[in-house]
Amino acid sequence: MATFIGDNNNNNLVGTTGDDLIQGLGGNDTLSGLDGNDTIDGGTGDDVLNGGDGNDNIDGGTGIDVINGGDGNDLIASGTKGESIDGGAGNDTLTTLNLSDSSANLVLDLTAANQLSGDGITTIKNIESIPSVTTGSGNDTFKLTGNLLISNSKFDGGGGNDLLIADFSNATFAGLGTSGYGVFNYNVTTYIYAPGNSNSTLLSYSNTEQFNITGTAYIDYLTGYGGNDTINAGAGNDYLWGAAGDDVLNGGLFWFLCGGKKNRDNFIEI
Repeated sequence: MATFIGDNNNNNLVGTTGDDLIQGLGGNDTLSGLDGNDTIDGGTGDDVLNGGDGNDNIDGGTGIDVINGGDGNDLIASGTKGESIDGGAGNDTLTTLNLSDSSANLVLDLTAANQLSGDGITTIKNIESIPSVTTGSGNDTFKLTGNLLISNSKFDGGGGNDLLIADFSNATFAGLGTSGYGVFNYNVTTYIYAPGNSNSTLLSYSNTEQFNITGTAYIDYLTGYGGNDTINAGAGNDYLWGAAGDDVLNGGLFWFLCGGKKNRDNFIEI
């Protein structure tokens, strides 16, 4: 493995076609890994980090960075307000997206070409998984569908009136060792989990006021919270509970109504 280490100046470091370790240290650096499975660390400063081909580990460090993962399955550690992050081709993970200091009304949609919108200064593209997301005081929307949900992600809506849209209807669960899946609500934090011999928390979220949840093809326990929620049972023999708020419960073919909570709930049976 070749090693390239900068200094406190503005460095332009280019790796080899093999596996490289590239560290920018201080300054506003441009670091490029080319081919190979590279480890790139921007250090301090506003850096431009290019992974190139290969499965790269890229850490933006402090500062407002531009990160391009390139081809390969990349692991990117960064994600603050004002940054531009493009995972490129492959199955890429952004370890943390921390926008807690943002007052904009943000929309995070991992199915969209521009996966983050609302603040006009932060760009997220071609990312398949974000294990931890925190937003600020705006009215934010998280939209997740299919296997993008199966990543043990944690979402914190911060302040504002936030909405989580979670659609499990097309998700597959190969390798989890379970035969049924569901949603469990407890106090201010809600967990979507997979019961069975190999329990696995799939998604947890807090400080989120409204939910639009679509269940799996299995037996689901779908629970709203205090806001005006929409719960879609999907396939399977499901149990729906609206809790507080004016909720819409869509039952599908086979479902069991567990009820609302003294509010104007709308029950739909197909």
